[in-house]
Amino acid sequence: MTDFPPLSDADLHRIRAGSDALRRKEFFTTAVDTGLVCAMGADGKVAFVEDVDFSFVPLWTHPRLAEAEADALEFEDERPVAVALDDVLSMLDGFEEDDLEIAVQPAGGEAFVVSAERFREEVFTLRLRHEPGDEYTRAARRAAFHEDQRRRAGQRLGLSPADREALVAHLDEHLEEHDCDDAFTAAAEWAEDRDLPWPRMARALDVLGCHCDCEVAANL
Repeated sequence: MTDFPPLSDADLHRIRAGSDALRRKEFFTTAVDTGLVCAMGADGKVAFVEDVDFSFVPLWTHPRLAEAEADALEFEDERPVAVALDDVLSMLDGFEEDDLEIAVQPAGGEAFVVSAERFREEVFTLRLRHEPGDEYTRAARRAAFHEDQRRRAGQRLGLSPADREALVAHLDEHLEEHDCDDAFTAAAEWAEDRDLPWPRMARALDVLGCHCDCEVAANL
């Protein structure tokens, strides 16, 4: 693992002043190039932030960026810690189990937040571009990655075949009386009525290509 490259005051201010989309692009490009990210941590553990709607692990590409945002995220005893990007990838399944998302390059109280699975995909896609080999080889690797991604999503969805049939039947009945509102309205109600972990299910459905009630009914 290498050290973080120097970060000038000008670059610090430029990154922090950028839009969420620009900070996202800078984060993944830099993290893949250096193989390093910076988290806040204490006692050997990576810290996370509990928000009103969800909890997330904030990550940056340099300790100075983390230090600049520490007060806004209300960190007190935690300090910036270097984490190898591969070590973050090994933590992603645990993040999913704990319903933790990832905020990349937070600045000024704003951040681009991604699921653990989307984080894995961003890193894979960028790394694949830099790997040697022809397009056929890259296409094969890409297909294998997405197949494994769908397998993981199916496991995280946590529904038996009977549960899937029940959910689809519920959605079919709902959609006979209501137009799809391009959201998971009926699917979320079905899950919450059964005390199922809806946020985790929604992230899994997104990976499976389902982004609203009618897509779940058609594709699940």
